[in-house]
Amino acid sequence: MARAGSDFTTGDSNFLSVLAGQASIALENAHLFSEIQKAYDELKILDHMKSEFINIAAHELRTPLAILMGYASMLEEDLAGVQRDYMATIMRNSMRLTHLIDDMLSLQSLESGLVSLSREPLILLEAVQAAVDDLSLWSEEKKLSIEIDIPVDFPEMVADQQKIDLIIVNLIHNAVKFTPAGGQIIFKARVTGENNATISVTNTGISIPKKELTRVFERFYQVEKSLTREHGGIGLGLSIAKGMVNVCGGEIYAESEEGESTTFTFTLPLDNSHLKEQMLKI
Repeated sequence: MARAGSDFTTGDSNFLSVLAGQASIALENAHLFSEIQKAYDELKILDHMKSEFINIAAHELRTPLAILMGYASMLEEDLAGVQRDYMATIMRNSMRLTHLIDDMLSLQSLESGLVSLSREPLILLEAVQAAVDDLSLWSEEKKLSIEIDIPVDFPEMVADQQKIDLIIVNLIHNAVKFTPAGGQIIFKARVTGENNATISVTNTGISIPKKELTRVFERFYQVEKSLTREHGGIGLGLSIAKGMVNVCGGEIYAESEEGESTTFTFTLPLDNSHLKEQMLKI
């Protein structure tokens, strides 16, 4: 027999109240989940749009920049005195813009997640010399001394040359940028262990505060804002170098002696045959 309305107890009322509260929470959670999913989907779309923009912008900039540098190089040969100096300035700044474009594309590659590795013979000395030559206009203008300390018996490596080139170029570029006029940069490499190389880039002059040594590898992070504004840059080079070192199976860290020098040291396998493509987060 059904209970009369008067038989509805306080316990029943409390139970229904709790049940209603739980149902309300469940509905609210479902609503929140729906909002989060919507926001996530929108972020994915924005991230894709950002990636497309970076790729298109970088490639569209590269072609006219290459033409500009080609003509500037030809004109420079026929000029002398002040005019030649002006043309050298055009070339130097064009190379800086090229470096920035390369950084944008490299960062985009790292952010894509899955990074593959190629395996090819690599003579480290040749890779370093090529990077030094690429930056010679800038380093000569600042009257920098660049020393390459690689033993003659340093073995040929098996590595992803494009990624190793990016590591070297970004570290030397960083050193040239922050070394005061007349300063020195030392690139040093040694074999350590059976299948490892320890490589360092040291520049004199400006140092990095100890508290910021680990943060210099963060994307867009700039040490002492006034200092980086003075020297330019957007804070991508060291982040890209770290990402590429990780992909290549190594580690990188920074050391600094106050007012004396800064050293970036990284390790790499001499032969990367044991490495596989990997998911990378930077």
